[in-house]
Amino acid sequence: MSVGENGASPAHEEGALARAVEALLFLSTDPLSAAELADATESSETQVREALERLAERYAPAVSGIRLRELGGGFTFATDPESEPAARRLFSRTRLQTLTPAQAETLAIVGYRRPRRCSTGT
Repeated sequence: MSVGENGASPAHEEGALARAVEALLFLSTDPLSAAELADATESSETQVREALERLAERYAPAVSGIRLRELGGGFTFATDPESEPAARRLFSRTRLQTLTPAQAETLAIVGYRRPRRCSTGT
């Protein structure tokens, strides 16, 4: 890692650590502990907790549609509960699903090799 003007690595510069923690939380499907975040960013847990406090302010109620939540001993992003009705309307719409290439190939093979009717004349 390169070193900034004040001798700190970029992840430790003001704001940079919060951005790194934010990115890691965004990428993770599971809550991440302060220790995991500290290890990944090569920071102390205290520095990570300060970064999490900055993020909590950025994602505060009435400021953002995203919340920083502490869950199961770790931290994760969640949607604002006030957006639930809009999310239900959006995701309850009937959507046309497309086939993956593998599914399309399987259907083509089945269609090509489908059982043929036998005409035995009886």
